Amino acid sequence: MPFRTVTILGCGDLGTSILAGLMGCDDDSSLASTRYIAYVRSQESARRIQATIDPASTAASRLTTVYGGDALSAVGPADVVILACKPADAPALLQAPGVAATLRGKLIVSVLGGVPASRIVSTLDEAATDVCPHRGGSYAVLRAIPNVAARVHASTTIVEQRPGVCSRDNEAVLALFDRLGHVELVPEALMDPATALCASGPAFVALMLETMAQGATDMGFDAEAALRMATGAMRGTIALVLAGEDPARVRETVTTPNGATARGLAMLHERGAVISLQEALKGTAHAMRTKHVVTAEEAAGN
Repeated sequence: MPFRTVTILGCGDLGTSILAGLMGCDDDSSLASTRYIAYVRSQESARRIQATIDPASTAASRLTTVYGGDALSAVGPADVVILACKPADAPALLQAPGVAATLRGKLIVSVLGGVPASRIVSTLDEAATDVCPHRGGSYAVLRAIPNVAARVHASTTIVEQRPGVCSRDNEAVLALFDRLGHVELVPEALMDPATALCASGPAFVALMLETMAQGATDMGFDAEAALRMATGAMRGTIALVLAGEDPARVRETVTTPNGATARGLAMLHERGAVISLQEALKGTAHAMRTKHVVTAEEAAGN
């Protein structure tokens, strides 16, 4: 399925990761001639994006960066528009003069955590009817939540499945984000927990990795070696699970009864690390359901 022009509205960490991942698919025939438009708020952000993209990439010449208040020129040429701005900025962006009318008939993909597709459709309908009464509706908005590993084609992207979505649009979204890693179809009711697991999950895993490396550093290793070895241990564990091993079985295989590993695991349980991780995941999902929380990715700006 070829994609002619993909516009990304808002390129903070997540938007830039999506852009870099897609532009890195040089050997993918469906993206070989795709043009990309990155819309950001400032010239500084535009320069950052240009510096992020490898100038030797065959896709580099197909990237246009638009900054300032001219969102209309960014969405006009696109057949796919990825909404990746800060959630708080979305209403003003979508209600800018001419944007809602121009988006009608295009495939709109929202990667905004905690923002239902229905809210985006309502915002567009309101903007369209304000300009031209009785012209609301007919917006194709789908939710797909990748994570920052999209940059290296290792994202686990969750794609919302809900009634009434056009099968052609759904297939297009699946095809696009499949280029960035692995795609999981998730019912609408589970989007917040899935976002907590897959989009926020890398932050939790990174914290565990940092903590393991710091523990090794405290015992005498230099920081670089500690991080390298901790990463290797985590990578090996994941490789076993991907090969079909149950995580519990991996843990049991490593753990000798009354041995040193058993003592370390007992300390994790005694000090609440295991339950804390579970509660952190649930708390993240709850925060997404109840109100929008500014994430580190959003705080980085567009």
